[in-house]
Amino acid sequence: MRYQQSQPSMPVLVLEVGSTALRDLQECVPQIARVLAGPLEPRYYIVG
Repeated sequence: MRYQQSQPSMPVLVLEVGSTALRDLQECVPQIARVLAGPLEPRYYIVG
């Protein structure tokens, strides 16, 4: 997605995980929290 789309007009958080299994998603929570704790700019934030 980040290679197919132009620059976003708002912050976009992209999860790159192996599956939608809860354990895989839970591993991303600390990274997501760090992104959301900082100032957000209109760009892609890749987590995973």
